[in-house]
Amino acid sequence: MSPLALAMAISAIAGLGVALVIAGLVPAKPDLGAAVDRMRPQTMRQSRGADAASTDWTRTEVIGAWARRRTDRYTVLKAPLEDLELLQIPVEEHYGKKAIAAGAALVGCTLLPMVLGFGFVIPFGIGLAFAVFAWFVPDLTARDRAKASREDFAYAAVSYLRLVAIARRAGLGLVASLDSAARKSDSWMFLRIREELRLARWSGETSWDALERLAGRTKVPELKEVADIIRLANDSGASVSDNLLARAASMRDRLLTREQTAANSATSSMGVPLAALAVLFLIAMLIPAAMQLSPG
Repeated sequence: MSPLALAMAISAIAGLGVALVIAGLVPAKPDLGAAVDRMRPQTMRQSRGADAASTDWTRTEVIGAWARRRTDRYTVLKAPLEDLELLQIPVEEHYGKKAIAAGAALVGCTLLPMVLGFGFVIPFGIGLAFAVFAWFVPDLTARDRAKASREDFAYAAVSYLRLVAIARRAGLGLVASLDSAARKSDSWMFLRIREELRLARWSGETSWDALERLAGRTKVPELKEVADIIRLANDSGASVSDNLLARAASMRDRLLTREQTAANSATSSMGVPLAALAVLFLIAMLIPAAMQLSPG
């Protein structure tokens, strides 16, 4: 190699080393939006789900991650993710409960008839049927809990909108009114709203878009309606406290009407059991009299 080529090679290597050192010393510019997304609870749970070897996992979550990888491709076997998001239940933990329940039902309902001498084929079929039923039991439980939680969230959304209107009437700006109203209660509904507003403020996102995203993840239509109302209030640019109070009253009346309809339906459905009970009571009273009047 000629001296010129050797000098050029040494200079190139030295220049590359200096560039790497300078690049390491210069502080990186983090992507604030990506950092905020990584802080969201659902993103953190998804990142935990991607690492099955995490030492922070419980045994139930490890089993759940294994079960989810093998059943997530089938729609009928999927867990209700919106309900889990509303209840803040980790997806892997929920799948772990499903797998444990199904396995316990399969083993218990198969081994017990086998011990009693019923062979293997029929007990295995019975155990398989109970295992399928047990797989869906946690889903049914989560749906029932989520239904009650959505009702609570709906009333909380109406209260939140009223608090926003009161804050606007006191002279606060719209964004400040949203933050102030979210801090008026420490219930779990207001904590969820407060968390979304905080993340939206860090990422530069509008508060009403954050509320709409939360409504989409939790399937709470009243919260989406609140987000739409606040978006319209921001676009109007005028004093809208009276309009916000009127919309909150309308939402409250609609919720009360729905609750009253459900109560009337429950009352009507009690008619058949009460009628059957009355018939049984009448038969119980008539039988002794009929026995005494019968000859012999």
